This record gives sequence, structure tokens and C-alpha cells, in this order.
Amino acid sequence: MADTFCVERGEKAMRGRSKRDTSGYQPIKLEPETTHCRKCGRKLRFAYRSDRHIAFLTNRQEILYDVKRCNQPGCGGPDNRYVPEGVCAGALKKYEFGLDVIAFIGHERLKKHTPFPDLGALLRQTHQVPISDRRVQDLFDVYMALISTDIADDPARLAKLKAQGKIILGLDAAQPDAGAESLWVLRDTLSEEILLAFSTLSADASLLPPYLRKIKALGIPVTGVISDGQKIILSAVKEVFPGVPHQLCQLHFLKDFAKSVSAADQSLQVELGKNLRELSAFERAAAVIPPAALDKGELLAPKSVTLTEDPPRPPGGPERTRVRLKAPRTPQEGTLVRNVCEILRAILKTHGRYPLQTPGLETREMLETLLEALTEGIKKGELHLFCCANSLSTSMSLST
Repeated sequence: MADTFCVERGEKAMRGRSKRDTSGYQPIKLEPETTHCRKCGRKLRFAYRSDRHIAFLTNRQEILYDVKRCNQPGCGGPDNRYVPEGVCAGALKKYEFGLDVIAFIGHERLKKHTPFPDLGALLRQTHQVPISDRRVQDLFDVYMALISTDIADDPARLAKLKAQGKIILGLDAAQPDAGAESLWVLRDTLSEEILLAFSTLSADASLLPPYLRKIKALGIPVTGVISDGQKIILSAVKEVFPGVPHQLCQLHFLKDFAKSVSAADQSLQVELGKNLRELSAFERAAAVIPPAALDKGELLAPKSVTLTEDPPRPPGGPERTRVRLKAPRTPQEGTLVRNVCEILRAILKTHGRYPLQTPGLETREMLETLLEALTEGIKKGELHLFCCANSLSTSMSLST
């Protein structure tokens, strides 16, 4: 009971503090896996949207999720709230720091006896975790409470879990650094109750089965398991809970997916931006009062900008010739050039975040839309895009 009180006291302390700056958090959207009420079987209805912000050692996440409820009379109450299981993946309920941060604090404090101010500075400077020294001490108390948590020692919580009738077991493990202890948390994803937690250096196949048997000994049916799919978890679940459905966590799946596409997408965005970053020459050429250099034929387009549909220069080939610019023929053409440059600048500032947003693909789609609109206008004779010094109209070429 003392351990439970310690964790609950930490939750209240966290909720009472002012909300920190959440800029730079990676948005991840989740929806409840359950579509029908567990009590009456009727289809769930959308209730509201919520979010939580979690800082991990390696990144920061803004989890956006839908909450559903059953509108059938008799199914109401505080327990009739359906949220995605992934909302608590890698973090404790209502906490704004991941399990890896808590494990890091526990390991550094117990094994290296690092003072709390030094721990806070280490987290802020090395891992860019926005945390205060007092919060570090609070999370150490949470760590100590976690590693001694066993629901079998808490009759009140155990009775509540038995009244629920089943457990969907969620397994989370956090290892802050190579060689450091891993913090394991076993929880029920339906009630969000922590069933068992422990810290260990071992990571072999014999680690988990004894702890899973403790969960089985509670006498409450385990009807499903959710984890990140580690091999030792898969083998342990198969040994202790044969035949029980085992699902990968939404959040872990999305994070793994992001790793596979982010590098290629970032490379695409860089390639797209190479020919479009130096827009100042075109803006000066289309200014309301053009620079005097235009009259002398001295204003040149940057080499990094392609104005024709010629293929890209091969590696080691001759340098591309700079193109001389001249003032637009009409005020309307000057306005068009300036507007196009503003749109291109806005497109190049696309900063979508993985895993659900791909800035490279979004940039390409917006550039293609702009090119199609300009090309269609030129074909209809409604637009006359900027000219080169040889007085030949050119179309914009976007090469990747």
C-alpha cells in the first residue's frame, strides 16, 4: 500500500504543476482498437479527443487519440471509456516522461550515486530532456515504488481487477543505455493498473516466464497480450499463455515504420530543395522597383536553379551556365513571379513529422500541384512566366 501511495502521490504532484512547452514534439495519432462495448456489445460512439505529451531519452512525442463511449443506458460510468492501448506504451499513466527516463534516473542514482542536480543537468544537456531537478527526485521515488510493486500484495486493487473479469496484458521494457538495467513494467491495458514491475540486467529467454506465471497465478484470465514483439517476450508468452492472442503495440509499430521510411523521405526532401532555395535573384528581378543591375545585364540566376527542361548535369560534367534575368514585361507578370517565389518558400518550409507525416512526399506533391497549375495557365495563354535574357519564355522544371 505504501508503494501504491507513493506512485499516486507522484501522479498528483505531476498534475499540479504548470504545463511545459511542448513545441518540437512528434505527433502520433491513435484510435481505440475496440469498436464495440465490452458490456452490451453495441457499437461505440466517438466521445472526445485528447492528447498527452511524453519526453523520452531519444525523442519527444505528442500522442493524439480518440476516446469512445457506449451510449446504451446502463453502460455509463467512469469505467465506460475506451482509449487506445498504445496511449500508455513506454510510459506510466498520467506521467509526462517515458519509462526509459525513469530507468535512467534509477540506474544512475543507485549504481553511480549521482546527485539529483547532476542527473537533471545530464538529462537536459546530453539527452535534451526538458526536466527540472525536483522532477528528477520525484521520478526516482516513482522508480523505487515501481520495482517493489506487486498487485498480489494489494487486496483492494486485486479485487477491482477480479471484478473486471479478465486481463489484457501489456509488457513494456526500457533500457536507457547499453549495459544499464532494464526496467520492465507489466500492466493491464483495460484498467491501466500496474500488475508487476522489476529491474534486471538479464535479457535471456529465462527472464520473463517466472513473472508471467505470477500474473497467471492471480486467477484472472489473460485474454490478450500487447508488446513490442521482442523475441524473449514472444517465447515467454507462448510458454506461459499458449494460444492467447499476441498483438504488436500500435505505437511501437508506427515508430518502427518511421525508421524504415524517414531516411529515404528526408533524402527526397533535400534533393527537391536543391534547385529551389535561392529565390532572391528572381524576387529582385520582379521587384516593384527592379535593381539597376538589370539594365546593365548583370543580374544572374544562381547556378543551383534550373530554368529549362535540360537533364541534370552528370557528375564531373561541365558547370551549368548562369542565366541572365531581366525585369518582367508587365506589372502583372512581376506580381506572378513574386507570388510564385512566396509559395515556393512556404513549400520548402514543410516540416511534417514521422511516422504519420512524410515531409519529403508532401513537398513533392505540393510542388507538382504548383507546376501543374502554372503549366495549365501558360497553355491557356493566361500566364506568361518570367523570361531569360534571350527573350524566350521558359517553363519551370522540377527534377528530383
